[in-house]
Amino acid sequence: MKKDLFSLLREHVSVNQKHQESIQNHSCIKIYPKGSLLLKAPEISNCVWYLEEGILRYFSINEEGEAKTEMFLEPGDFFTDLTSFWEQISTEGFVEALTKTKVRIFERCQYESLKREIPFWNEVVNRICKRHMQDQLLLSRRLIHLNGTQGYQLMTEKYSNIVNNVPAVHLASFIGISPHSLSRIKRKQSLDR
Repeated sequence: MKKDLFSLLREHVSVNQKHQESIQNHSCIKIYPKGSLLLKAPEISNCVWYLEEGILRYFSINEEGEAKTEMFLEPGDFFTDLTSFWEQISTEGFVEALTKTKVRIFERCQYESLKREIPFWNEVVNRICKRHMQDQLLLSRRLIHLNGTQGYQLMTEKYSNIVNNVPAVHLASFIGISPHSLSRIKRKQSLDR
């Protein structure tokens, strides 16, 4: 699945040819292979990315050294560690490409230039980021109150692209169950069909 940046922006504001050219001139496209880390703790996030193709996961590592998937990102999402980007402090998380991924990158200086050149730029990007974060928070809260089977069902109904394209270990981590439990749930559901 692919989501064009300019189509997304047009859902929020009127984007003219000059805006589009400015955005293209102040960004670059990069393709990351599966397994690439786009952001690593304790680096400082100096970019805002726009995901055009692929699936990413944001994860953190706890004190025991275990990775916990906190969210997935799909085409149409802007992403960065907002606190790290704005306050220039170390990020605590990681962003990993779970599939071959195509992103549009806005380096800090490019992003600042766009803020000056396009009056709506910062407001719209922040609105899109906040909406995604709210959606992810609601999903996480919902998953907390569901058992493993219900959580997996919710993910398959609403986020089939993620379920079908990410390793089971990351999906299990996000749902809050063990990979073994996820395997058992999937097996049971396939037998029930």
